[in-house]
Amino acid sequence: MKTESAQASAIIRKFIKSLGVKASVRSDNFAGGSSIDVVIKDDVPEETVKAIQEFCEPYKYDKGGRIDDSRIYEFRDDIPQAGFIFVRKDWKLNQ
Repeated sequence: MKTESAQASAIIRKFIKSLGVKASVRSDNFAGGSSIDVVIKDDVPEETVKAIQEFCEPYKYDKGGRIDDSRIYEFRDDIPQAGFIFVRKDWKLNQ
């Protein structure tokens, strides 16, 4: 059975593919959490990157820290989630 982060990765990958965008979507599990790394391989407009980031938001349960260094978590039972999701363009596109 796939981990929750792997399941979320598959959903995100399917969404990105539906936009016609080429990207690498990889999940990682480690002590204390999990993450998904999305690297966009196409030179797409910033609006597309924002749309992908917004789509990923519900699949991320760690919503960040507060001023008192406590974390805000939003766990959901209806969808698979990962602790952190990073979305970025491939650095090679800027060369």
